[in-house]
Formats: sequence, structure tokens, C-alpha cells
Amino acid sequence: MTRLAARQTRPANPATTTPRRGAAGSIGHRLDTEWGHLRFDVRSLRKARHWNLIDGSIDDLDQILGAAGARRASTGDTEAVMRKLLCLASRGDELAARIALQRVLPGLVRESTRWRSTRSRTISAAFDDIVGAAWIAIRAFNQQRSPSCHAAAIISEAAERSFRNRTASADEIVQEPEHFARSVAVDQPNALEEVAELVASARDAGMAEADLDLVRDLVREGSPGRVARQRAVTPRTIRNHRDRITRDLRQIALAA
Repeated sequence: MTRLAARQTRPANPATTTPRRGAAGSIGHRLDTEWGHLRFDVRSLRKARHWNLIDGSIDDLDQILGAAGARRASTGDTEAVMRKLLCLASRGDELAARIALQRVLPGLVRESTRWRSTRSRTISAAFDDIVGAAWIAIRAFNQQRSPSCHAAAIISEAAERSFRNRTASADEIVQEPEHFARSVAVDQPNALEEVAELVASARDAGMAEADLDLVRDLVREGSPGRVARQRAVTPRTIRNHRDRITRDLRQIALAA
């Protein structure tokens, strides 16, 4: 999920790893392995200490994970720590985003298990989808929001992106974003101008900046696979998000 490098290794704490239950699959194993290395990484620890999120010395990122509400009841203090992580993540801090993702992983497993029957997908496929959606939700966190439980809000948004929207529109015929861009204004000869106009309309309509970024990446790269490699997620995740955004773009185009 991230490109953070590990410098030191200690045994992972079983209480902080992704619950197995068959839901995590290969991506869950990869996240567990990554966290086992990352939590003791010297550079990451040095960076986390500058955040001043908790009192005392930090020698394990699990300390921040616990302070953000992992394995304990939510309090005003845990919510403040989680909010700080999300705000840092929304400003481009990949380490903060990765810690926030680790915080919500147990909830993502529960949601993927709950929604695994959506369009006959496996639990592993459902987990892949919701992890990718959660990563985007974390990186695009709106600092104007003040949910009562930040972890629950991220999990809910990820489930909405991955499962609920798709279930409601499973019978729709999906097209590439470029198809609708070319269809918006047939009297415009320049396809690039049409795409730019549609993106501008989407922004005016309130489309999330993370969704607009994905449209731009797809137009630039021309392949969900290449975009997936750049974002360190699965191609399926990009295709699912592309399909959802396509439906949103269709609605915007028809209303224009």
C-alpha cells in the first residue's frame, strides 16, 4: 500500500495485525508484514516523534496506534489523535496515512465479510476493494468534517465507495470515463477540451478532489493497470472506483 522502507525488524504484535478469518488474503498478509517492519523503522519513528501525538518516548508505532483508539474504547483523546493523523494524511503525509489505515483495518475486515456476497465476490476480493477505498478516503480526508468517531467515518465511506453504490447500480452498463467526456458536447471538436469541461463541471458539482485526481490519472495514463501501479493498489480497486466515478460523471453530464 505504501512505499515506506523498513530498516529494522521485530516480531509483529498479534494484537495489531490484520484479522485473518480468510478475509485478508494476499493483501492482508502484505499489510501485516509491512506493519511488522514499519512499526520499528528508525526513520518512521523519528518522524512520528515530531508529531507530538503522545506523551513520552516513542519506540514502536503501535503506541500511536493505541493512542488513536486501537483495541480500546473511543475517547476524546483517541479521537484527537486519529483526527491529527487524518489531517496529516490529507496534507500528503504517507506515514500518517499508513498508521490511520492500520487503525481501521479490523473494521474493514468486518465490512468486507459483511458485504462479501455483493455481485458474488469472494471475501478476498471484497477486502481488496475496501482497503483501496479506505486508502483514498484517508488521503482525501476533509478537514472541515468533525465526525464523532473518525475511524467509523472512514470505514463507512470506504464501504459506501466499494459496496453500497455498486449494489444500488449493479444493472447499469459501465463505460469508460472518456466515453462520456466525448458525449457531453458533440459540437466541440476537441476531445481534450471536452474532458476538461466535464472535470470542471464535476468540481463545481462538488465531486471529491480524490475522484477528480483519478479521472485525470486515467486520462493521462490511459490504463487502470498503470494507475494502480502508481498508487500501489490493485487494478480491480482502480476499475471499481473508475466505474463509480463514471456513473457520477454521467449524472453531471446529463444535468449540464
